[in-house]
Amino acid sequence: MVQTLTTLFEIRTTPQVKTDRPVSTLAFDWMFITLTLLMTVGIMMDVWSHFEFGPDQSIFNPFHLLFYSALGAITMLLLGVQTYNVRQGFAFEYALPQGYGLGLLGALLFGVSGVIDLTIHALFGFESGIEALTSPAHLLLFVTWSMIVLATIQAGRARLAAHPQDDNFANRLPMLFAFGCLLFNVSLPLMEYFPMGNQPFMLQFFRAENTFHTLALGISGTLLQTIVTMSVIMWFTRSTRVPFGGYTIALSILGGFFTIIQPWLMPIATFFIWGLSLDLLYLILKPNGKTQGAFILFAFIGAGLMWAATYGTYIYMFGLQNIYYSGYNAFGSIAQAMVLSALMAYLIHSNAAATAQEVSHA
Repeated sequence: MVQTLTTLFEIRTTPQVKTDRPVSTLAFDWMFITLTLLMTVGIMMDVWSHFEFGPDQSIFNPFHLLFYSALGAITMLLLGVQTYNVRQGFAFEYALPQGYGLGLLGALLFGVSGVIDLTIHALFGFESGIEALTSPAHLLLFVTWSMIVLATIQAGRARLAAHPQDDNFANRLPMLFAFGCLLFNVSLPLMEYFPMGNQPFMLQFFRAENTFHTLALGISGTLLQTIVTMSVIMWFTRSTRVPFGGYTIALSILGGFFTIIQPWLMPIATFFIWGLSLDLLYLILKPNGKTQGAFILFAFIGAGLMWAATYGTYIYMFGLQNIYYSGYNAFGSIAQAMVLSALMAYLIHSNAAATAQEVSHA
């Protein structure tokens, strides 16, 4: 049993104090991302209950129980590994596998944020409607939740850097699940403004009486969703190699969460089609840290594919006559989104290249 745990967590048993971090294993990454998915599902179901039944009436509901139980399991897992590794000779600050220090910090801060949120509920009552997405206390929960999700991505990168011979699709799969959760995390606070997955303002039955305001909100939402989603996609693309099928998996996870929590069912096919098209585009362009032009072109075309999948699905489902945007509104907003995506890619790539150059000169 001890030997099994030693192999699982790559614990070293030399008596001297170690100042380097242990590297995670695939088994440990799967264990952590499974708990993270349970936590994410609990939060997702809590959001769904707000849509279906209105504001919470008590903090004691099954959805809170699910994600706080998962949080407790994550915290105990990481504290247990840290304690064990310290006893095996690692320095306290280096005892967790690479990447999971961020996860432990996020878990502890999520717990503190939860206490703050519950205190605000006791003093001022529960949020109603869109207040749940704009609450400052919930913002703390979103940020610390993202820190937990990022831990698997950081750990996976360190693990594959230490064992490049193991770099294959299966060994990258926990990172891809975490990537999908991260996309959902950053989308959730802004989902009320997102035409793709929540409010399809371009469709006739979502058209308000004041057409100008509907158009302004829909076009603004198109640009906002592009900035939020593509910035995370470009960061992940810049940070690591994405195997074929990676974007499909991550975006299908995002689409699945959107589909479940919405009062109207957004087909997961839209996100699947977009993910598959990004996989094919990645296969053709091979964007990476060395090819700035391919990286920017990937962002530019990728944003166009995002909205092509959206409009294509809507036209297939409801017919062209139910899209009331004019050509200028539809194609113009997509063109603006593509340019913004390319600009973000330029800034991400240029900043990363400048940082790498500074490090090399240090």
